[in-house]
Amino acid sequence: MTFLQLSLVLACTSILWTGFYLKNSSWHFFHPLARGMLLHLAVVFSGALLLQSYKYKNQPEWIGHNHSSSSLLLAELEEPVTPKVNSIGGKALLIASFSKGRWHSVKGKILVYFKPDSIASKLSYGSRIVFAKPLQSIRSGSNPGSFDYAIYAGRQQRFHQIYLGAGDYQTIHQTGGVWLNKNLYFFRGLLLSILRKHIKNKEELGLTEALVLGVKDDLDKELALSYAATGTVHIIAISGLHLGIIYWLLNFLMGRLRFPGKLKLVKSSLILAGLWGFALLAGGGPSVLRSAIMFSLALLANNLFRHSSIINSLCVAAFLLLLYNPYWLWDTGFQLSFAAVLSIAVYQPRLNELFSFRNILLDNVWSATAVTLSAQVLTLPFCLYYFHQFPMYFLFTNLLAVPLSSLILLTALLLLAMAPFGSLVGLVALVLHWMLSLLNGFIRFMEVLPYSSWKPLQLSLLQCLLLAIALILFTCFLAIGKRFYLFCGFSLVLVFFVLRIFSFWRIP
Repeated sequence: MTFLQLSLVLACTSILWTGFYLKNSSWHFFHPLARGMLLHLAVVFSGALLLQSYKYKNQPEWIGHNHSSSSLLLAELEEPVTPKVNSIGGKALLIASFSKGRWHSVKGKILVYFKPDSIASKLSYGSRIVFAKPLQSIRSGSNPGSFDYAIYAGRQQRFHQIYLGAGDYQTIHQTGGVWLNKNLYFFRGLLLSILRKHIKNKEELGLTEALVLGVKDDLDKELALSYAATGTVHIIAISGLHLGIIYWLLNFLMGRLRFPGKLKLVKSSLILAGLWGFALLAGGGPSVLRSAIMFSLALLANNLFRHSSIINSLCVAAFLLLLYNPYWLWDTGFQLSFAAVLSIAVYQPRLNELFSFRNILLDNVWSATAVTLSAQVLTLPFCLYYFHQFPMYFLFTNLLAVPLSSLILLTALLLLAMAPFGSLVGLVALVLHWMLSLLNGFIRFMEVLPYSSWKPLQLSLLQCLLLAIALILFTCFLAIGKRFYLFCGFSLVLVFFVLRIFSFWRIP
């Protein structure tokens, strides 16, 4: 549907919904279902309208509508450039096009690759370049069933790329960018320089950068595959686990200070500032922003002496994030993050009640086990669809990897805090090196164990959706108790297995 059609449907739906409240009370009593359906339709069409307005291709200034191969283009870098295998890469935002003797405003996001030299290495966030080389469309891979980078880039509104040699572009003195982003990138660069100074091992440095700052440019690819194969890839993707540690640390530090009376609001404000500062410094991805919103809502409820619902907070976080960027709905981190939190909220309390131990250590181990098991339930379809494997020893691996990675994060933060003072930094770096070596060695050991992962598992999109909806229906049955959800869930599971058998039968 076009933008105009969606607008008309939304207007008609809203008028009909409003009309119900202009009727008498008997109309309200006999038509609650119609009111609810109209309200849901209004929300759905509002989302579709937002999605249409977000698309660059629907905007008249998009570069794909009015770009000539001979046009001069002005672009601004959206992030600092990073070294690639044979180039220096970055993301850029097109600002203007020069044709027919004047500049025209254009819109578009592109991938730009520079030939490595002294000029390209000095480019940073906000740097502006001018070039006349024609843009190239981002193409899909030739292997069927492989990762389609063109679709992935398209959901980020990037449809073109370009390679610029030494004489293909010029930098201009004028710089752009947002003040907040400039300071975030500057501070992140400062912290990265401290980590690179004290951590010499390349693998350990890449893991620390991913754990602390969400920077994965130096992360070893084989090591990342090992974490994915053992079911601990969530450790190297900043999410609720990392933000929960930051929240605990800030709460602990603020607890040493006394905030009497109304000054307790100052304590909550400082904790919120620390949480959002870390979330933005870590790249502001959907998973970490989801955690920041949920912690913010919990702190707000605490200050208002109200009870906070984790599922309601999760829905609010999803609504706000999709309002900001509707294409995050297709982001793997977004899907896994929300599925994991919803799964923990529903299943962890029930699993935790199965066993009770008087020993504090055993009780904590079982609580961690319940969290790990419950998180796997609703994330299972997404893990099978995206990673094509299932880690058989994920439970045992996470029991050590999660607390050890938490200690690594705290130790790395201690290293960054002590670096300006110079005292005992070497000792902290040595302890950090030992823990990183232990974690990486443990992950590699678990990966090479017999039957460590079940692969390859190829799920179609339809099979993934059927399995996901079936698990959601089972979750509704546990939460609400109606057998209808249980019946529908088992029906979808049956359809899923029929499709799996058919797909195996088709293999020659």
